[in-house]
Formats: sequence, C-alpha cells, structure tokens
Amino acid sequence: MVPFRVTVYTSDVRGAGTDGEVYIAMKGEWGSMGETRLENARSNFERAKVDVFEIMGSDIGPVQEITIRLVRGSAAQPACARGAWCLRAAEEEGGGAWSRP
Repeated sequence: MVPFRVTVYTSDVRGAGTDGEVYIAMKGEWGSMGETRLENARSNFERAKVDVFEIMGSDIGPVQEITIRLVRGSAAQPACARGAWCLRAAEEEGGGAWSRP
C-alpha cells in the first residue's frame, strides 16, 4: 500500500456544497485502485472550499485518470446537478487530475 494525497476543490457558486458521500477511484500506469470514500474529521465539500485527503491504495504507478462519484441518500448524483455538489477540480499530488471542462 502507498499513500496518495488528493486535493478536491468545490466550486464557488450558490448551492455548490454537499453533505453527501464522495468517492474517488484512480487508474495509473500499472493498474487501478477501486473506490475509496473521501472523508476526514472536517466539514468537507462546502462552497469555495479546498479539501485535502490522505488515502492509502495499491501502487498503481503515475496516476492517469481520476473518477469522482457523489452519493446523496440512496442515489448517485451527477456533479453540479440541481441540488447536487458542484466539483470544480480534483488532483492527486503525483500529477493525476480531474477538472470541469
């Protein structure tokens, strides 16, 4: 297992935050890592906030792809849907990134 440092940026628009569960999955040069819930002791994913997470996972090599998923209640929600979390960007310290087009 190796550590990953993931930074998540929530957009600065009305209603951008969420209290839902946020998951990350990453693919790298040598393999992929299943979903991991992003959580810590802080209030995460609030409007205009930057959240940093330290997670452990398999050594997948340089990160090439990040997938973020929000679960609110019992249903998955697309990012920035009405009443859903509005993710601006996410990055892994080694260079993997996701950003809103």
